[in-house]
Amino acid sequence: MTFQIVSFVRYLTAPGVQWTQPYYDANKVVKALKQEEIRGFANLNIAGNALRLDRTTTRGALLNFLARVIVTSLRTQLAGNHYLVPVPNSSCTVSNGSPSNVCELATAIAAVNPSSRVWDGLRWQQERLKSSMGGTRSRHILLENYACLEAVPRDLPGIVLDDVATTGNHLLAARDFWCSRGGESPWGLIVGRTVHDTSQRALGALIENLQD
Repeated sequence: MTFQIVSFVRYLTAPGVQWTQPYYDANKVVKALKQEEIRGFANLNIAGNALRLDRTTTRGALLNFLARVIVTSLRTQLAGNHYLVPVPNSSCTVSNGSPSNVCELATAIAAVNPSSRVWDGLRWQQERLKSSMGGTRSRHILLENYACLEAVPRDLPGIVLDDVATTGNHLLAARDFWCSRGGESPWGLIVGRTVHDTSQRALGALIENLQD
C-alpha cells in the first residue's frame, strides 16, 4: 500500500550538488517557514501566486502566500469538507498544551478555503528531540508517542499537514494514529520535501507515494 503526499518546494540538502536559483529560493521558503533568518531575497511565483520573500516579510504574509499556493494547486482535492490535522512540534505535549507551529499554516489555509476545518488535537506524550538534532524518525516510535487532546472526529476525512518532510515517517505516524482512533486520512500535505539531487523541479506541486 502507499500513502499519497503533496509537496510544494524541494529542500535540497546534499553537498556537492550544483544549485540553481529555484533551489536557493526553495531553501529560503523552508528557512522562513521554520522562522530561521534568510539571506537576500527570493522572488517567488508558484501556481500564479507571487511573493517577494526577504527579511522584512511577515510570517502572516508568508503563511497567506503558502495557503494560496496550496489551495490554488489543489482546488479539486480540497473541494470536499475535511479536517486539516497539523503534525505537532517536538515540544508540543499533552501536558503543556502548546499549539503546533503548523497549526498557523492550517489556519491560513482554512481562511482561504471554506471546505477546510482545523483540528489541532495531535500531541506527543513525551517531548521529543528534534529530528534535525538527532531525534528519532522511526515511524513505530513516533506512533507510540502520539496522543490527542480530544477524541478524533469521524465525520470528515483528515488531511495530515506538516512543514517539511525528510523520510515522511512523521506524516505516516500521524496518519496511522488518526486512523487507529477511527478517523480516515486519504492523503497528506507538506510544504517542503527534503531532496538529495535536482531531478525534481524546485518549486510547484509534486505528488508522490510513500510506501506504507
